[in-house]
Amino acid sequence: LYLCNFMNNSLCAPPMRSARKIASLRHRAELLIPYSKGGVLSLIHSKGIVESEEYTESGTRVVCEMDATLYARVTKELKGDS
Repeated sequence: LYLCNFMNNSLCAPPMRSARKIASLRHRAELLIPYSKGGVLSLIHSKGIVESEEYTESGTRVVCEMDATLYARVTKELKGDS
């Protein structure tokens, strides 16, 4: 959401409070996703932002950003693997 002041021709920019709130809703995570949980990795690719990905013997190590809802879903699905 951008707020603009057309009366004085100022540039449109997100209000700082809103920008901070949006940033606080995002989670940066480094996860090791077992190959048996490939659906979780697909979910991260489709709804999150993948910064890096590395294939290891144990699974795929991924560094990503995701919103709070996706983060909760991913962590719940990965805990079900233990």
